[in-house]
Amino acid sequence: MQFLPLFFDVKGKCCLVVGGGTVALRKISLLHKAGAVVRVVAPAIHADIQRAIAVHGGVCVLDAFLEKHLNDCVLVIAATNDDVCNATVARCANMQNIPVNVVDKPVLCRFIFPSIVERGAITVAVSSAGTSPVMTRLLRARLEAWLPPFIADMATLAGKLRQKIKKNLPDNRMRMRFWESVLESSLIGAVGNASFTLDEAVLLQKAQDFSTLEQAGDLYVIELDSGDPDLLRFRDLRFLQAADVLVFSLDIYVNVVDLARRDAARVQINNARDAECFAANKSRSGLRVVLLKNISNEVESV
Repeated sequence: MQFLPLFFDVKGKCCLVVGGGTVALRKISLLHKAGAVVRVVAPAIHADIQRAIAVHGGVCVLDAFLEKHLNDCVLVIAATNDDVCNATVARCANMQNIPVNVVDKPVLCRFIFPSIVERGAITVAVSSAGTSPVMTRLLRARLEAWLPPFIADMATLAGKLRQKIKKNLPDNRMRMRFWESVLESSLIGAVGNASFTLDEAVLLQKAQDFSTLEQAGDLYVIELDSGDPDLLRFRDLRFLQAADVLVFSLDIYVNVVDLARRDAARVQINNARDAECFAANKSRSGLRVVLLKNISNEVESV
């Protein structure tokens, strides 16, 4: 991972944009959507930027960049067509340990802007670490087509009821399973034109009913004869993403293990029989366990 993916809260914070052209305008629009207070510095500033600043707040400074313009800023963007100026902005920001982005110059960036898909509170970001903007644009288009329009309503309702659901389902694992049971069918069924019709009362009743259910564990075995993640079935990927515990041996492909949920416990056991016993015992304790088995050697010996 060349860049650590983060979402940065800039609401009410001062962000500096050096540059007054159309490229700067695009970055300013993003900052305004995130609630930032934008300070624009350039010898000449496009009229559309001035109008945006007048509407959303901030300040336009008709001047060449000076180090003093960094005062009180939490984030800096250099968007001029002057390489020397952009490099100066980056150097000064780095000296003050302020995150800086230089448009189209990843080597000078402390952070980069990904391609973004927005559905209300849901934001999906895709990045190639600056290596292939066209690729990220195409991936974003795929995501735009896949994400259902009602996902924004789902997120709004989930956020509204989060604390009430937490009170009904205080156990974190049980609460996670509840949300999965409610949301998964709508999201996966989205390609089939599913709709989201749950209201507040229905969702709270579902949570109440769910709290009385005994949570059974699961054991799911994925047999691998290749390290190519593209050859995994969609069902396998779903179980990997839902697993509480992932059990595997040394000969399991790392790129498959990495597809599991990030907070899933990973247990490496080299003896196949011991791995199966361990996975079975864990599942009986109410956990969802995925056992990865490498069958490539078995296939070759047949």
